[in-house]
Amino acid sequence: MSYRKFIAQDILIAADGLPLIENGDFVAAASDEQHINLIAQSNKGDFRFQPIVGCNLSEFINASGANVQLELKQRIAAQLGNDGYKVKNLSLSQEQVGQLGINIDAERIS
Repeated sequence: MSYRKFIAQDILIAADGLPLIENGDFVAAASDEQHINLIAQSNKGDFRFQPIVGCNLSEFINASGANVQLELKQRIAAQLGNDGYKVKNLSLSQEQVGQLGINIDAERIS
């Protein structure tokens, strides 16, 4: 029996949130990176048919304390896990004053 890795495909969206269109048609391609980014950037309730999906990162604006980064990582990993991803590496970095960089390396497991 052979197993093939499932590659999710979806309509790709641009940075402005609009669908990518080429030659008058939607662009569909591998979309795991897009799914991971959307889940990390969304708030609970953003997805009408999946109201509990979302990391609510806005809750962490101006947050302080020793456990903030740990809680942030756990929340992202849990949300991605619920959507069938295994987080291999998750790192946070200070890109600019007031801006947090999040680097997520995850793979689809289901």
